[in-house]
Amino acid sequence: MKKVHDLLSERRCFVGRKDELALMADHLSRKNESWGILHVHGPAGMGKTALLQQFALMNGSIPSIYVKANPAFADPEQFEQAVRRRLAQLAVGEDGPSAGMSLADTLNHVAGKHGGLMLLLDGLSEWTDIGYWLREEWLLTLSTDILVFSAGRQPLLDWQTSYGWAHLIRNIPLGPLPKADWIGYAAEHGITDLKTIDLIGRVTEGVPLAINLVCQDIRSRGGKWRPETDKRSLLDMFDRVILHPDNLSGVNRLLLDLASLVYTFDHEMLEYILGETIPTAEFQLLCQSSFVRVNPEGGWTVSNGIRRWAKEGLNRRSPEAYAQYKLRAEQILERRTAAAASSANEVQQEMRSGKMFLHDNDIIHGYIYYDDGLHLAGRPARREDIPLLREMYLKHIVAYPENLPDTSHQEQYLTDVWNVDPSVIHVFEDEGRLAGFYAALPLDDPRFRELLDRNPATRAFSACTPREPCDWLYWLIASDPPLDQGFAGQVLRDMLQNKLPGNRITMMMPSVEFTEAAKLVGFREVPEAFCPSDDGCSFYFFQLDARQRTAGNPDPKEASEMWSEIAKTLLASFKQLELREPVLHQCQRIWGTHYSLSQLVRYVQNTIISEWRRLEHGSPKERKMARILYYAYMQKIGTHEVVAERLGLPSSTYYRYLSKLIREIARALQYYRGV
Repeated sequence: MKKVHDLLSERRCFVGRKDELALMADHLSRKNESWGILHVHGPAGMGKTALLQQFALMNGSIPSIYVKANPAFADPEQFEQAVRRRLAQLAVGEDGPSAGMSLADTLNHVAGKHGGLMLLLDGLSEWTDIGYWLREEWLLTLSTDILVFSAGRQPLLDWQTSYGWAHLIRNIPLGPLPKADWIGYAAEHGITDLKTIDLIGRVTEGVPLAINLVCQDIRSRGGKWRPETDKRSLLDMFDRVILHPDNLSGVNRLLLDLASLVYTFDHEMLEYILGETIPTAEFQLLCQSSFVRVNPEGGWTVSNGIRRWAKEGLNRRSPEAYAQYKLRAEQILERRTAAAASSANEVQQEMRSGKMFLHDNDIIHGYIYYDDGLHLAGRPARREDIPLLREMYLKHIVAYPENLPDTSHQEQYLTDVWNVDPSVIHVFEDEGRLAGFYAALPLDDPRFRELLDRNPATRAFSACTPREPCDWLYWLIASDPPLDQGFAGQVLRDMLQNKLPGNRITMMMPSVEFTEAAKLVGFREVPEAFCPSDDGCSFYFFQLDARQRTAGNPDPKEASEMWSEIAKTLLASFKQLELREPVLHQCQRIWGTHYSLSQLVRYVQNTIISEWRRLEHGSPKERKMARILYYAYMQKIGTHEVVAERLGLPSSTYYRYLSKLIREIARALQYYRGV
């Protein structure tokens, strides 16, 4: 007779984790002399329980005992009772516990009779009340025929520091699933629509429990998906379920939320954002939690998925506090960037400092800052790759949010490009499988210009772009699976950090949603190059110039002085900026924009108002500058002497603040941020 437990096991859907399962299989096959504990660890929702249960299911010929406690075991008796209950359910014939036999002896007897026994301890790192007893007493009485696998939110570091255990513990971290795996999981639930797949990826960022919740939710709605409404409700569900206080292990939720506002954080940064002292013990608990990992470039980082849900949870619960915390985060990142005095360009600085991450944009978060730890090796394309790259591109292009085909068939030009120079097509492999490619064309090469002139999608771009050195067109990009965040993140970070300096880069983009992220990063549209399509995807061209300074591109000191003069002129006419048309058009030429006069007026006013808001929520000195800005320019109550008297400031102090205010406004105007 089939039991409900058997029915549920048959219906379980499990995908991926092939590397972890291989490590567990290797552990299972080891001889007695290599006995140890293989421990998988990660935050709530990463699929630790599912992995243990799947491994037991895959090795059904070996008896297994699965033990989990919620709440954690308080004493050894509770643990032994739980093991005995599981042992009683084990179909081992006459091998059940005998009268007078200890639990350990009974387990050893079962293992000896069956040639092995798997003991699966789910939550071991949280069993702190019995951890010492397990390690120093109970486990020492077990036969080496009993293979121990465990899971928990934390690695077993305290076990490794205990005498004799250092080489017996193997900690295996669990992270989000790669896109290929969770696409397979969605397909098992009958979800194959490309737009839905894209939204699942953005909302879950590959976290298994979140993927399961989303798929179940979509199935409960009959497969229908309302993007904005359902996205909000799902994010709220993740916040309640995965970030429930029971899963935080004592971590201060507000600190986790604040740490999620920025890409990397440290103690000083969180204290500045919060505006008060954070006890060292609370900060250390956050950094040692399963939600946080050490960033190789310094500081700590909240894990993918968790970071987004914590951040958006704070925004939904308290939008005003969220805005204030975010403003303070921007302030400290700006100050650190200025103090670093780096020779890097502005985009590099914003990436390295994490200031770019402050934009509330799915593409920036989900691609540029998405790092799953997978670094693919690249190589130039080979002739035999071309058919596979064409197929990859055709599947990739329709995965964008618009879900439109490329009716210009850019893939047909891959062979021509390869024939000119194979090295411009960069191919990436994952264990011998083609995982992605991109093609970056040098625009000063006449052979490529001839190809661009023949290509209807790039003809207009070529016509409006003179041949110059250090000028590149990122023409095509594709991955398998389509829009793979790990691959795209690797390519985009490399482009912005390593390829951009000293070059001008133009990206050819088939999605409006992705162009919004490009604007925030600092790219400017080339409207003359736009290639529309009535029955397929349109192509947009966005450009960022980081070539060395020329006579028309002054050094930083000259630029600073120029923009200070521009700021003075525009501030003086804040309410009638249209009267400063020559100055506005001067700004437009520098920014490389193509706005009407009314759009320029609106952009400058919004920039000044944004600076006023930032200063208004800043330090006492910044708040004084905000009041000067408000009374001297935005409301213009009178001369500077009248404003100084209104604010009760001595003349020398007032003009010192005024000079600094003008530099702040000049800086904000100098770096175009998009409308």
